[in-house]
Amino acid sequence: MRRLADILGIDVASIHTMWLVRPENGLKPTTSAQLNEQVLKICRDFMQRQHLAGPSDIYDNTVVLFIQDTPLSSQMLAHAENLMACLEEEAFPVSFGFFTNQPDTSSVRKSFLLYQNHLKNARTLYPASAFLSQAELSFTADCAETIARGEAMVRQVTAPLEPLLHTDSTIQEDLLATLSVYLLDTQANVSRTAELLYLHKNTVKYRLHKINSLLGYLVTKMPESNQLYTALAVRRLLDGQ
Repeated sequence: MRRLADILGIDVASIHTMWLVRPENGLKPTTSAQLNEQVLKICRDFMQRQHLAGPSDIYDNTVVLFIQDTPLSSQMLAHAENLMACLEEEAFPVSFGFFTNQPDTSSVRKSFLLYQNHLKNARTLYPASAFLSQAELSFTADCAETIARGEAMVRQVTAPLEPLLHTDSTIQEDLLATLSVYLLDTQANVSRTAELLYLHKNTVKYRLHKINSLLGYLVTKMPESNQLYTALAVRRLLDGQ
């Protein structure tokens, strides 16, 4: 990052945001390289139009963008969403990593490796998310570590779901699917959950009421909700393997 910043005359101390953009495709490496160049050009053109300064390049099959701080840094997520829209208009589906608070090159390196090593699992864990944050990738890494530690650890972490597993198999599947989408994909939004599951909102509300009754507490109650979130995440990763 520092080398690129020196070339472009940018104060590296003012750069704390990094975007990682990886095109999603099954193309051959030579074609992928061309695709990366096209995506990089779109990203650079977008940054220029939005008056966003910062070095950018391709590294390890990933477009890396560093964004210099501005008085409107609070709008950085909106800029990222607009860039995603531009890429979609050009028919370039991508995985987008959004990293803030990157104080030095060591932090940047750790974030990049986190993205590279856990992107596949993160896409499994958060299929409805356009952006993957550092927190989501770190959480994904923790879930993968739980699975790697063996069946005993998995049983311990997924134990909060046990009350839902003693129901009819069809009901069990419906309840787990609803709870997974509700907590993992929609931040406990009933309307969005109904939309993703192609259900009526009243059906989602009924299922959540049933889940609350079986568990003996509201699924949004902390810290129980955090334990449920982790249990569902580990289960989803296992199902995706």
